[in-house]
Amino acid sequence: MIEAIARGASLASLVSPIYDETGVPGRFAFDLTFARETLWPAKADSVKQSDAPAFADAIRDQLGLTMEKARRPIRMLVVEHVGPLVED
Repeated sequence: MIEAIARGASLASLVSPIYDETGVPGRFAFDLTFARETLWPAKADSVKQSDAPAFADAIRDQLGLTMEKARRPIRMLVVEHVGPLVED
């Protein structure tokens, strides 16, 4: 379920990854209304302030889910060097 939230809300711009620990299998379709400036505060000056709730509040109030900050090991790809392309 969290995977769908991450895709739908374009959460790639957030610093922390989101893990689904709901234990609920399957895919779900839903609408989530939240204030865009709560995800991209740097751009908030150019965006009209909204009456919509903050992202975490919308997740809790509209979907009944809570987001908890936690530390855990993650797999990460690290590219240490990129060289020029070589034609075959």
